Amino acid sequence: MPASPGHDYFAGILTSRQGHSKESAEILSRVIPQLKTSNAARAAIALHALAEDYVRLFQYSAATRAYDDLLEHFSSQFPRGELQDIQDDAGTFRLA
Repeated sequence: MPASPGHDYFAGILTSRQGHSKESAEILSRVIPQLKTSNAARAAIALHALAEDYVRLFQYSAATRAYDDLLEHFSSQFPRGELQDIQDDAGTFRLA
């Protein structure tokens, strides 16, 4: 599949799920700006994966920025229980 926002989204999510956080963060940070304007649901999932990647890479300030972006612009994309978990994670890394 040629490089496209859809391809990069799935590649980034899959790479993140496989534990390749550095590669995933590179892919997702490249595609998120396009997803923000074209697909809010995918942008929300990608930002959540990116935040988790940054945590695994010990880049807590970057994780906080990703969580803040996610909560400010895409919180409506998550059910209440999952949103609470994301808010809790974001609060934790603001303290780091």
